[in-house]
Amino acid sequence: MIQNLRRLKEHYRKFRYFKNYDFIDKVNIYHNEIIILSCVIFVCLYMTKIFSTIRNTISDTITFSSIILGILGVLIGILIGLEENSTFFKKAKKFDKSKSIYSILITKMRNAFLTNIVFVAFTIAFDMMPSINMWVIKTTVLFIWGYLFLKTIWQVWYLIILIVKIAVFVDQDSPSNNKKS
Repeated sequence: MIQNLRRLKEHYRKFRYFKNYDFIDKVNIYHNEIIILSCVIFVCLYMTKIFSTIRNTISDTITFSSIILGILGVLIGILIGLEENSTFFKKAKKFDKSKSIYSILITKMRNAFLTNIVFVAFTIAFDMMPSINMWVIKTTVLFIWGYLFLKTIWQVWYLIILIVKIAVFVDQDSPSNNKKS
């Protein structure tokens, strides 16, 4: 219990370093908390009958997940190309960080891929399951489904932003950028 509290304290201690982060990076630090809050709101709206049904969107979410898997495949290809040729990775090699950055990005892609696969499996199971009348089970299933959906969207969106930043990175220390015109 104390170990978990220490980890939680360390997680929220990052707040003091916010001035060094972009807005998207700030959101990424707390994206799980934001997703959980969004899921609680979603479940409350569903349980108060503001959302009438989720089952009608099942086939659409599977189609959406298929598109996400295709995007992740393209991102892996782009990242492989960027590792060899981009200014960002060339500069990272100078500091011996190229392999670790590449490894972190590949791990993030793997995690996004796995989250998406779990989401598809959960969605198919959700579709095949009979209608549930027990509100505790229903809210739990909806919460998990919403969490996986939002987590998938966030992971892919954040990866796209990171890879675009790597692709358009300009080395300010490069002699070609310091020439006076």
